[in-house]
Amino acid sequence: MTLLAVKVFDESNKEVVTTISIGADNCNISEILPTIRQLAMDQNKKNSPQAWVCGEYSFSFDYISSKSLLLVAIASLNTSFVKLKKFLELLKETIEENSINESGILSSKFFQDTCDLLVKSVDSIPNLRISLLGLAKSGKTTFIQQHITEQQLAGFNSYEPTELVNIVNFEGSSDLPQIRFYDLGMAFQQHWWKFSSESDGYIFFIDISDSNSINASKELLEEIRNFWDLPFVIAANKIDNSTIKNPRRYLSRKLFVPIRLIHEVETSTGVGLKALLQDLVINEIQTKKQYSAVLQRTRTKNESKRRV
Repeated sequence: MTLLAVKVFDESNKEVVTTISIGADNCNISEILPTIRQLAMDQNKKNSPQAWVCGEYSFSFDYISSKSLLLVAIASLNTSFVKLKKFLELLKETIEENSINESGILSSKFFQDTCDLLVKSVDSIPNLRISLLGLAKSGKTTFIQQHITEQQLAGFNSYEPTELVNIVNFEGSSDLPQIRFYDLGMAFQQHWWKFSSESDGYIFFIDISDSNSINASKELLEEIRNFWDLPFVIAANKIDNSTIKNPRRYLSRKLFVPIRLIHEVETSTGVGLKALLQDLVINEIQTKKQYSAVLQRTRTKNESKRRV
C-alpha cells in the first residue's frame, strides 16, 4: 500500500495533525476538502470509511470523535481501495480508543507511529491465490470476465479461450478476502504444475451439459489430484442446459469426490458462484490452514518432550 499522507482536520478545516508527507505535497487538499466533507456526511450512514479518486490520488476519509474531526488518508492510484479503507478503519478505532487527549488534540508522534504500524499490518495481510482449472469452454474465463472485479495483470482476451494464463485480482468484500486468480489455459497445461506451489486452492470447472466433456474432465481431474494436494471445489457449470436431474450426486459418484465439494453454478449469470467461493475460502482453505497449524504445534510439543 503506497500511503502518502494522513491528515486530521477540525470543524473549521484547520489541519490538526498530519503524518510526514511522502510525495503528496502537490495535492491541494484544501481545495477539495469541502467536497470530501460532503461525501463523508452523505455516506456516513454506512458506518465505514469511504474511498474516492481525485486527480492523481486516492482518498479514504471518515469522521471521528462524534464528527468533530475529519480523518483523511491520501494514497497513490495503485493502492488497493480495500487496503486503504481497512487502514483507515483501524486508524479510526485506534484514535477513538486511545489518542485524543482532554483538549481534543492528537499527539503528533503517536499519530505518526500508529500510522506506520497500521500500514505494515495491513500490507502483511496475505492474499489468497486460487487457480481456475478445467477443460476449454468449461467456464473459467467467463467466471473471471463476468463476476470478478479485476485488475488486469496479464494479457486478457475478452472473447477467445485462454491460451496461456490470465492473472487477475479480486479486491475482496465483507465476507471474502483479497484473492489473486490464475485462469490457466489448456494450451498451458504442461506448466500447470508450477502453479500448484503458488496456489492456496483451486476451482475445477466442468461443463455439466456435455457428457463427453464430463468424461474428459474426470480424467483431467484425476491427473490434477495426483500432483495438486490442495483444497478444491468443483464448479458444475451450465446447469440450465443440463439434462442430469441431480448434478451434484451424479458428479460425486462419477468423480469419486465428496458431494459437499460440488456446486451447481451458471457462470454466465452468476448463479451459485458466491456460495462456491465462500465454501472454498472458509470451509476448505482456511480450515485446512487452521488444522495444519494445530498439527504443527502438536508435533513441536512432541519433539520437545522427546528431547527432554
